[in-house]
Amino acid sequence: MSSRSIAADLAAYARTRLLRLRILALGVGVGVCGAAASALRFETLPASIALAMALVWQFRLWDDLEDTAYDRALHPERILVATKVPGAFRWALALSVFLFAAALAITRGPLAAAVYVALAAAAAALYRFCAARPSARLLRSHLVLAKYPVFVWLAAAHPSALRAAMIGIGLYLALCLFEVADDPALRASPKAWGLAIAEGIALLGVLAYGATR
Repeated sequence: MSSRSIAADLAAYARTRLLRLRILALGVGVGVCGAAASALRFETLPASIALAMALVWQFRLWDDLEDTAYDRALHPERILVATKVPGAFRWALALSVFLFAAALAITRGPLAAAVYVALAAAAAALYRFCAARPSARLLRSHLVLAKYPVFVWLAAAHPSALRAAMIGIGLYLALCLFEVADDPALRASPKAWGLAIAEGIALLGVLAYGATR
């Protein structure tokens, strides 16, 4: 397999999975949340969006790599299912984790880098021990989304602990609701809808609390 084929597959993946409007909007949204959680507020917005977008793209690739077996049955047209060089994507992910940790250590300090490394380790453990099988999809999807409050904290240049926690929890609950509504398998699950109702009530509580601060 030539390097040209590897580059073509990487470019096709970026075009079809990373540069989609939904993913771009998610990255911008996380960046806005990060800036809102910062003591410096929106003065840090451009940097927060750039950092959040990098995190969203990186973990999108990781999610897709771990979902390859699931996608093989439902989405055989996806690049990671059809590619003959899956190792190239895993090397790209590993390199991005190393470079991102180093960049955080330089720009945000050792604490931010340590939090990011801990998040990556937790994600690796989750993917290792929580298989992407249909029976575990509800639990796994909610655990995977737990990374977003950490994204908010990392995207905040000088995070206010309470503000970052409230914004991060609110974002997590909103994304859980979206996941249930968007995933056909979860939409068909009464258990998922019961959990979504509880999450909706919790989200309203977070918004009400935030309005009083």
